[in-house]
Formats: sequence, structure tokens, C-alpha cells
Amino acid sequence: MKEEHIPGTPVPSGLPGPARPVTLARRPLALTLLGPLDIRVHDSSALPRAAKQRQIFALLAVQGNRIVSTDTLIEELWDGRPPASARTALQTYIGQMRQNLADLRGVDRRTVATELLVTEENGYVLRFDPQDLDLHHFKSKLCAGTTLLNEGRPHEAHTLLRDALDLWHGRPMENVRTGSVLDAYAHHLEGLRLSAAEHLARVRIKLGAYHEAQTGLSELCAQYPLNEELQALRMTALCGCGRRDAALDSYLLFRQRILDTLGMDPSPRLVDLQRSILSGHRPLAAAAA
Repeated sequence: MKEEHIPGTPVPSGLPGPARPVTLARRPLALTLLGPLDIRVHDSSALPRAAKQRQIFALLAVQGNRIVSTDTLIEELWDGRPPASARTALQTYIGQMRQNLADLRGVDRRTVATELLVTEENGYVLRFDPQDLDLHHFKSKLCAGTTLLNEGRPHEAHTLLRDALDLWHGRPMENVRTGSVLDAYAHHLEGLRLSAAEHLARVRIKLGAYHEAQTGLSELCAQYPLNEELQALRMTALCGCGRRDAALDSYLLFRQRILDTLGMDPSPRLVDLQRSILSGHRPLAAAAA
């Protein structure tokens, strides 16, 4: 039995598990999670209208060719308060999803049940080529871009990190009524998105693209107003744009914000950055490292 990954625990490899070769693989399939959930077959959407079926599809897709246990699906669908008929209802939802996929693919329901939406021991698995999932491409580009950045190849890193973020079109699975399991995974994905955005800002600063970095960082700081790493990058980008006073004002606003919200002062690293700017230095290399 394949190991199941539950959100909130370490992600096994960061990429979907290996896809088993199937006859249906030659038929076009596209899965999107980085924004509204969608499942497209031959350019036609197979996304269920029913809320619980959307949850099932989303959870099977994020696990990427890994078994999702019946218990995990029930936890997601009913948030720890399942009805007595939960297992029967789950089987009904799976059956309806299989029939919809069979109709769109022009195959019989049994073929879908054995090759695509498969019953395994104690659960289900959605089998697909990882190349059909936007999340796979995002993680691959993020990993490769981060590696290039660490190797001192910022131009190549910039291209991959920018392309990775361009795959996002909103909050993860934003058209799905998520339960506790998908909520945890969505939070994990938002963390990966933030990591990619931070790396992209560092690359832009290294390349001297300060205005471009500042534009992105202003949006990120508004979204994550207590994130000190973003604040340091923004101050650095503002200095690179020749806006020293704006960088210092930004620091004062941040210091007051975390004092009011968290009852604490900025870290020594951020204080040192502010002092460096006050002294007339442009601490670009240190903050972008």
C-alpha cells in the first residue's frame, strides 16, 4: 500500500507520486489547483457542481497519484461530524464522478474505475500524468529557480521563478468549500507561493531591477503586514530606487505595527538595516542574500 500524505505533515517529495501508465493517459486531461479548481477533459470542464464532489476531486488531485484514505475523505467532507451514512454517501459521490468522467472521455464507467479514479485498499487514488497538474509545474520551477539562485545564476533563476508565479490565478482551490484537511493544504500552498515571491524579489534586487521588485513587494507587504523578511526586502528595494526617506518611513510604520499587534520590537537584523540606511549606505547585497 502506498503511503498517504496528510496536509500538516511534511510533504513527501514536493511533487506528485509516479503515475501508473494507463490507456486513458493519451486522452487530454488538465488539472488546476492554483486558483479555481478545474478538471478539463478534451477542453470540456469535468468539474462537479456539487460541493462535496469538488472537495473529493481537490483532495485526490493535491495528493498526486497517492492513496487518500476513506477516513481522510470523510474527515474533509464532514469536519469530524460524519453522518451514519457517510461511507455510503462517499461511494455514491465517487460513482457519480466516475460516470461524469466516463461520459466526457467516451469510455465506460468501469474503465474510469480501473484506470483513472481507482478504488484502492482503504481509499481512492486519482491517477494522472503529473505533467497535467499545474501544481507540479509550479513546484518544479520553484525548486529549479531556487537552486539556480543559490548557485549564483540570477538571470536564469528570475525566468523560472517568474514563470512559477505566473501559474497562479487566485487563492488555491478558491471555488471549493474546503474542510480542515484541504484548509491545511491550501495554507501550505500559500506558503510555497510566498517563498517563490520572496526569492523573486531577491533576484530582482540582485539584478538591479529595484522598481520591479518594489512594486511586487508593496503588494506582498499589504498582504502580509507582519512579515519582517518582506519588510527588509522592501526597504532594500526602496533604497535601490533612490527613495531613502520612503524606506525609513516604511520601517517606522512597520515597527509601530508589530508593536501594536504583537507587543514586540523589530529583530536586530531589521534594526541594523535601518541604521545602515540612516548612515547613508545602500545595503543591497546583504538584504538580498
